[in-house]
Amino acid sequence: MKKILLIILLIIFFHTYANAYTALNAAPCGEIIEKQDSKSAKLQIRYYVTGYISGYNRLGNTSFGKNMQTSEYDSLYWAIVKFCKENPLKDLEDASFYVLSQLRNK
Repeated sequence: MKKILLIILLIIFFHTYANAYTALNAAPCGEIIEKQDSKSAKLQIRYYVTGYISGYNRLGNTSFGKNMQTSEYDSLYWAIVKFCKENPLKDLEDASFYVLSQLRNK
């Protein structure tokens, strides 16, 4: 009985939570660089990063990028492309997080 109680206590004290999630539809940076001049790819990336920022805002009850004008969305796209050129082994989720971090530091 003591062993069972000890095992239960150890499980309770050493139980950890991992911050794990799945990034959906995150294209690899190599693919983004390859298709950077494609209008459809540009739109998809803009939609992805603005959705990423919106999701972050919703989750954290924040408002990063709230005052951005539609014309500034191109800068989000080019920030993603720049990130990908500097980090070709990363993906769109990593690049979106980087752009979000830049908005948070503004």
